[in-house]
Amino acid sequence: MSVNTKYIMLFEQFIIEKDAIDATEYQLQKAKRRAQKYADKAGAANYDIKFKEDKLEFEKKKDAIQREIDSKTDPVAKALSKEKLKALEAAWKQTKQKYKDRITKLKGAAKFTSGRAEMP
Repeated sequence: MSVNTKYIMLFEQFIIEKDAIDATEYQLQKAKRRAQKYADKAGAANYDIKFKEDKLEFEKKKDAIQREIDSKTDPVAKALSKEKLKALEAAWKQTKQKYKDRITKLKGAAKFTSGRAEMP
């Protein structure tokens, strides 16, 4: 019985090429995950910037209302301004929590996408 070495070599070459294709596909997936991780981090950073801008706007409004309260002498007008301040702070508290939850989720997504996938 004679063995044709030509076919054995072709099969070995096929196996080597298949392993190279699998390795390259894995590297491609890994690069895509890394890119997605950085995109998620950038999204979280942009959202954090928006949060800080809104916080600055809130602080300016709060300061203006506080100066308004300090400048008024009429107790009724002062009480109205204090209620306005309380309403502003309550609204900000809800907004702040929404921002923090969203930022946490975005950062979590960045950690999740950075996980390693197993090579096939």
